[in-house]
Amino acid sequence: MFKKVNSREFEDQTSLLTKHDFEAMWSVLKDFDGLAFYNGGQIAGASQRHKHLQVVPTPLEIGSSMRTPFDKAISRSLEGSKQEEIRYCEAFPFVHTLTSTADCRDLQAAEAAELSFERYLSSLARLSDELMPSAALTSQMPYNMLATRDWMLMVPRKEECFKGISMNSLAFAG
Repeated sequence: MFKKVNSREFEDQTSLLTKHDFEAMWSVLKDFDGLAFYNGGQIAGASQRHKHLQVVPTPLEIGSSMRTPFDKAISRSLEGSKQEEIRYCEAFPFVHTLTSTADCRDLQAAEAAELSFERYLSSLARLSDELMPSAALTSQMPYNMLATRDWMLMVPRKEECFKGISMNSLAFAG
């Protein structure tokens, strides 16, 4: 079972997420403890051209007390961080950013969207600066976004496949 959040008018899956997209995400996460994910473009594993966020139920592993297998590593990485601070998880051997969304849990969806959207843009800017310093922040950088009620992970992508298998955001969920 999963929930899909589509836009009403056609938007390409390479489009940057909007505040409205984050509000829709938080509307679902408020009532449904899950893992939201977005595949920003074909190289990031998008299987359809129309823009959509998806939410899968957690825990991902039946019988687990953690939402994802990476929750312990992520929690350790976020310990002592300021809510808006961009962090990295030393356990992850790939380029990424990590931010807390725990302060969004008790907010209304619109307020949570405002905060998480700002962190999303900051994370994209940081990844863009590191990977494409001369390029402006655009929808041209393929990436995966994963988010729970507690954290948001952003992973830039260079290739769609690993050993011939197409990988989307869920490949980074453990």
